[in-house]
Amino acid sequence: MQLFYIVDSLSTASEEFDGETIVIQFKVGTYSVFSGSGTQIFSMLAKPCSVAAITSAVVEGSGADPATVGKDVAAFISSLSDAKIIVATDQMDNATPLEFSGDFTTPVMETFEDLADMMLVDPVHEVDIDKGWPKQAT
Repeated sequence: MQLFYIVDSLSTASEEFDGETIVIQFKVGTYSVFSGSGTQIFSMLAKPCSVAAITSAVVEGSGADPATVGKDVAAFISSLSDAKIIVATDQMDNATPLEFSGDFTTPVMETFEDLADMMLVDPVHEVDIDKGWPKQAT
C-alpha cells in the first residue's frame, strides 16, 4: 500500500521568503526553515501525494539522477513527518500533476526549538497577571 502525505494545515503555518520556506508547527512549538529543493517539494504537499509521485516530478523537471532524487526526497519526507509538519493520509489527488522546475539540490530542513515555550504557552490562562504577555505564570 502506497502512503500519501499532506501538510498538516490545522497545526502549521508557512510562508516563503527569498527561496526559503519557514513553517511553524504550533502543537510542537517548533519552526523549521527549508532550503534547496525543499521549498518546491513542500509546496507539492499542499495536496495529497506520494514520495514516488514527488520523485517522478523532480526527476522529470530537473533531469537529476533518479536514485539520488529518490533517496533525498524520501529522507526529506521522513524529516517532515517526524517534525509533524505533514501527515499520512489515505486520500490521493490525481487530478493535478505535480510540477518541479530548475535544478535539483538536496532539500535541507533546519528545525529550531528555541521559541517552543513561548509558542506553547496559553496566553489567556498561563500568563503572569502582573507582568502580562510574554511572562509565563509561575
